[in-house]
Amino acid sequence: MDSTLKALQIGQLDQTRLPNTVAGAPFDDKDADLILRSCDGTDFHVFKGILILYSPIFRDILSLPSPPHINHHEGGKPVIDMQESSATLGTLLKFCYPTTENPKIATKCHFVDVISGAIKFEMTSLYNTIVDSHLDETVLKVSPLEYYDLAHKLRLRYLAQKSARGGLYLRMEQVIEQSRSIDWANLSVKDFARLLHFFLKCNNACQALISNPSDEPSWLTPADCLFCSTSSQYSTALGTIRQRLRLNMIAPRLLTVGFNDFKNCTANFSSRCDRAEHLQHLANLLLEFPKQIEMVIDQVDLELDF
Repeated sequence: MDSTLKALQIGQLDQTRLPNTVAGAPFDDKDADLILRSCDGTDFHVFKGILILYSPIFRDILSLPSPPHINHHEGGKPVIDMQESSATLGTLLKFCYPTTENPKIATKCHFVDVISGAIKFEMTSLYNTIVDSHLDETVLKVSPLEYYDLAHKLRLRYLAQKSARGGLYLRMEQVIEQSRSIDWANLSVKDFARLLHFFLKCNNACQALISNPSDEPSWLTPADCLFCSTSSQYSTALGTIRQRLRLNMIAPRLLTVGFNDFKNCTANFSSRCDRAEHLQHLANLLLEFPKQIEMVIDQVDLELDF
């Protein structure tokens, strides 16, 4: 219980510095049975049952007959003074409330505040959802190593795995450049070496996917058509894909470059092969190739200590 009280660290805030305001819906419900007051003076009217469902910290505190941390009441409701800002608290509560959509977290700073709040209150069921709300493909392609470093600081396995996948889109010189911004107090040389090893294993797995002994992966072979199977356009495109995977790729980073060469061949096929089922087969291949890449990468393990 001492650790629970320490995690909340409430009841010590100066509530006279700002007039209190009530948060917007759904945190203005008059039937709510608890008020969480942010450090910047915003009141969130919430239901104890929802907090208890997501947080063992709140469950322990609110299970006491006379919680020692609740020093005052307002409108008959107990008030808990929080250290979190209204922006952080509001976002965190929206992930808990079934009546709201999961919010999109736009900035890294806000993400750190929200995920740190979830960790503080041990809302383990929300960790992955919060990570996904911020780390989309665009963010990951810009600075994945920053989040890999952060994952080790917060000891979040899912964040480490997702940011490592994002690192596959970097050229090696970008990996080296981003490594200069790493806080080596969070990330050891061993941890960084594990990340590079993960990149290497992904590279090997992707190359093996298109370099089998038959030289004709079944999922890349056109339908049984004399023109399709002997077409120089097809052979050239497939060769381009293999070459770029072999020479340039850590993993899926340059997949779309070679893949677009393959895709551009559809015009030639459509002008010289009139069998609709073969054109459909080729279209299916265009969809299958990225899926195959993702499948082999899913099988590659990232070694972590947490």
